[in-house]
Amino acid sequence: MAMMILFGDEIGEKLWETVNTSFHALFEEYRNMYAPSDNAPQQPTETQEPPPESKRSFKSIIAEKMRKRGGANATTKSELDKYFSEDNEEDNEGFDILKYWKGNARRFSILSRMARDLLAIPISTVASESAFSKGGRVLDDFRSSLNNG
Repeated sequence: MAMMILFGDEIGEKLWETVNTSFHALFEEYRNMYAPSDNAPQQPTETQEPPPESKRSFKSIIAEKMRKRGGANATTKSELDKYFSEDNEEDNEGFDILKYWKGNARRFSILSRMARDLLAIPISTVASESAFSKGGRVLDDFRSSLNNG
């Protein structure tokens, strides 16, 4: 792992554990906000008989079985596991992380929302002393632009 290479085994392991725990906690928050939930499955009324299984669609039978087993939670948890089990993308100069997540939004719906929110935070190159300075022009054209210029 990169953390072990950069920081050594002991510190790298602790850092990885912290990052991994925090990432899973954040994923769970997003899962709770954005995962489809069927907390209140429709129960047939007393006068209404459910259709026999032979007349129901395969999709509705699977959906009901997943609801009974807590399938929505299992499905979204496996999204994170599926992502971590995939091979890494090649590290090249033309790789665009935002395009990757936009293209994989269907496969990783919750992770792509996380990426959209977290990667959209703009980075500023303003030096702290000039940001708080009253003298002169604080931001020049280069520093006030988000272009890669």
